[in-house]
Amino acid sequence: MEEILLSVKNVLKDEEEILSAHVSSNENTFYISIFKKIDLFLTIRISNHKKINSYYSNKSFNPLDNDLLQKN
Repeated sequence: MEEILLSVKNVLKDEEEILSAHVSSNENTFYISIFKKIDLFLTIRISNHKKINSYYSNKSFNPLDNDLLQKN
């Protein structure tokens, strides 16, 4: 998880910061909320599998290298 958070932090703009991060129970999906300025935020999903249902409709990323999400 730390590697993924660091990767996301490295691409944030100066006015953006990570507000929260959550790992799913199966540890294959990460949800990261990004805060921008005073009242804007975005939650992204990083996972090695497709969405199971349409409930989550925000930005979703499936890395080409699934090893990114595997435990060491």
